[in-house]
Amino acid sequence: MKLNIKILAICALSASTLVLTACSHENPLTNASKKQSVAYLYGAASYAGEPLTAKQTLMKKEEKVNWYIYCMDKSKKAKDCSEIYKRMADFFKKSPINAEYYAEFKDTTAADFSDPAMWEKLGSALKAQKNFKDLDE
Repeated sequence: MKLNIKILAICALSASTLVLTACSHENPLTNASKKQSVAYLYGAASYAGEPLTAKQTLMKKEEKVNWYIYCMDKSKKAKDCSEIYKRMADFFKKSPINAEYYAEFKDTTAADFSDPAMWEKLGSALKAQKNFKDLDE
């Protein structure tokens, strides 16, 4: 009887390890170079922010990328964040040029774009969006 319990415990442990290993996903945005990641984030955020910017009056248009920044900073101006993250994940498929220039991001998910650890690493660089040439590793 004790042998069966040990075998059952070993099987359960092995199964748990397999499940955890199979479910692990590393964020491509934190694995690529900072310059590439921020450039891709900027493009994806701009794409995702288009619908919200289009709804605004002509006098007070937000830059498209700002909607993503508001979501990640948990600003009062944040709107439709889950939809923005989903649209960002769709960005790769919407433009054929992404496959050529940003192949490392093809498996990026909505969860990757909303990842606090990624934002900690890349958020300030994205906010300095006009200074991509100054980004170093």
